[in-house]
Amino acid sequence: MRVTLKRSPNDVKGLLYKTEDDRLTQLVRRLALENAVPIHTWEPDATTPDILPPFSLAAGSPDEVFDRLYPPEPDNRRVGDEKQRLQLRDEFIGRATELLDDKGRRIGLATLWKDMYYLSRRNFQGIVSVNGLLADESVSFSGYLAGQPSRASRDRAGLIADQDQVRLWMRGQEQHLRAIGQFGDPVQLELSYTFNNAFGELADDIAFAFTSKGVLRPGDAADWARGKKSVFMATGMPLASRLRPPEVYHYLTGQKLRLPEDWVLISTWVLNPPLSEVFPAVTNRDPAYEYARNHTAPTWQKEWWRLSGSLHGVFLRALCQAWDCTIESLLAPIEQRNWADACPLGEEIPAPIAGYLLTRPPA
Repeated sequence: MRVTLKRSPNDVKGLLYKTEDDRLTQLVRRLALENAVPIHTWEPDATTPDILPPFSLAAGSPDEVFDRLYPPEPDNRRVGDEKQRLQLRDEFIGRATELLDDKGRRIGLATLWKDMYYLSRRNFQGIVSVNGLLADESVSFSGYLAGQPSRASRDRAGLIADQDQVRLWMRGQEQHLRAIGQFGDPVQLELSYTFNNAFGELADDIAFAFTSKGVLRPGDAADWARGKKSVFMATGMPLASRLRPPEVYHYLTGQKLRLPEDWVLISTWVLNPPLSEVFPAVTNRDPAYEYARNHTAPTWQKEWWRLSGSLHGVFLRALCQAWDCTIESLLAPIEQRNWADACPLGEEIPAPIAGYLLTRPPA
């Protein structure tokens, strides 16, 4: 069979656009993650073919899977990149765990921690494979998860695994990262939203927010708030956070900040597809307030329904516990102010920061 391309493979967005050196061999290795028979690839003017040997993702060892998903640079021309790839390979071997189906068969080998994506100029995104071929990529994990196409073009894919199977893998990831001593504050802040979405709650010892004293955990949130008359819950930009080390900064000026004593900033790291499609944000929202989703005005009931399944909901519940009050007593006054609260952060910051000024109701 002969295929004629409409445009040159070397054009912008051409067939070889995402290869390193415009080689067909690289394209084949990128697309064919596993194969039952050898694949022979002939480059222009080559006298012998490049051969991609048979490989099974489900049977490969962690190092073999990593090398198949993220192969070395051609001809080892970038020594520094290859050295870093091998370091990340060791990290993957130590951190990745299996996702299994109901029969105990491997349908994924991956790690949730995103630092492999951000540490390198190379592409270490997680891969969703369909019948052994690359179908989709994600920054939510590194490694691979088996998928099924979500549209005919097969360039988007959902997971084969169901919620229970993915939850089991996520719980295993948490336990494994704890066991190997790689579940510190940065990883907790990065994964807190993911775990809250997946399990409908967050463990008491997982950091999920920032205060003047450092990170805040659910188990400490009520004590932190108990003696305060008000708390300002900042709602994000232009406040932002870094994870390594955990700190808050002003996005427009780049200035590192120390939050005031009564301020809290919830971690803004969220879940990305395809895992966000397994655990949509709506899953854990308070069913008692689902009726409010159809309100045409921004009522406190509707706002609580939206916040209740998120990390903001985790904090607001802890605040109700600390102050012995209701969600209504916290949010209804903000509704009356048209959700327009803002507080100054200091002379060096040009504008007040938007958020919710949560005031302790009278006893």
